[in-house]
Amino acid sequence: MSELDLSNEVFDPSSWENLDEGQIKDELSGLIKRVNNVSALLEKMVADSDYDNTEKYFTRLITEDLSMSGFVRLFYTNNKTIFGDYKDENSAPPWYGNLPAQQKKYFDECHRYFLDAVHLVEPIELLGRAMSLIPLEASFKYQESVLNFGGAGFTEDLYQKINDDMTKINELFKLTWSGLNRNAVRSARYYRENVQKLSSSAMEQGYREARKEDYKFEIEVRKLNQRFFVNNNGTVSVEPGFHADMKIIDKYLSEIIALGNIEDSLNKSITDFPKISEQLNAAYNNVKQPAFRQLVDALFKLKDTLYDYAEAGIHVFQSYKNRDTDSPYCFVRKLPAFSSMTGQYGLYARSSDPWHDGTDFYNLYKDAAMALEEQYQQYVYQHGLLNGES
Repeated sequence: MSELDLSNEVFDPSSWENLDEGQIKDELSGLIKRVNNVSALLEKMVADSDYDNTEKYFTRLITEDLSMSGFVRLFYTNNKTIFGDYKDENSAPPWYGNLPAQQKKYFDECHRYFLDAVHLVEPIELLGRAMSLIPLEASFKYQESVLNFGGAGFTEDLYQKINDDMTKINELFKLTWSGLNRNAVRSARYYRENVQKLSSSAMEQGYREARKEDYKFEIEVRKLNQRFFVNNNGTVSVEPGFHADMKIIDKYLSEIIALGNIEDSLNKSITDFPKISEQLNAAYNNVKQPAFRQLVDALFKLKDTLYDYAEAGIHVFQSYKNRDTDSPYCFVRKLPAFSSMTGQYGLYARSSDPWHDGTDFYNLYKDAAMALEEQYQQYVYQHGLLNGES
């Protein structure tokens, strides 16, 4: 190329003849702010439950600033034909000497920045690719679930209470009628005191009321009365607030489980991070312009933030998959109580895997209340001293 043709038919704002140092600094300053903004948003997205706002700027950074149309990559691509063969800022093409003074100034300034941009094109591209591989919403929901469960009081203590309830109910159901009758002190006392005094109908009525109190005692002594109400009308119900919590847990975990495997995508997203770190370190040692040094710092911060976010998402997913004992992961473990449940009165152990099929705590408690009600009805009306049992 012996002579430079400046008669461009299409105006290209990223081409050297249309740029001066001030414009380049402004472009880089805006880019640095946007990169740092995404890092800051991503760091607190889960704690602040700020997915929508973060996703907007996260996506914009991928599709605009870190893409082929972003300033650094576009600046490099559109000027490499001019500057690519001149790897020293003191070198220039033969036609440089014929340029007007203002054009020489533009050339020199853009040349200096081009020599720095060379070192950032690939790490910027790789960072954009890494970000595009992150399942941002799914990993956000996985991580948010840990905070939401703790904030709602759905802890491992609650999981243990659920298991204890089912264990105690199963133990109650395993008792023989003679075993249950031995604890029926109220109805036994009523029988002794009134069998010779009252008519059969009055005796029947009073005795059955005493049996109701005896059954309530069986529930209370096992502390099942904290979750189950034994009503005088012959029904058993679950405490409404607690039962509503069970529905919330079922629904929330079903939504989490439906998100699927995020571990593979997150691992892929950070595959190039060692290479990116190496390239950014090299860039920092080679770039000369302060604005590009600041950009390297911002990209390092973004890379570290992406890595921390991905690692946190992987940890949460693995904790669910491994059924760790902490909340909320414990809730997708099968209840230990299921191993000894016999299905009496229609209360059966859940055989499905809660991590794949979801929890069923709401219906489990509904079935438990119905099973207790069945036993209660039989205990009060079909068994006891009036039925010839000792």
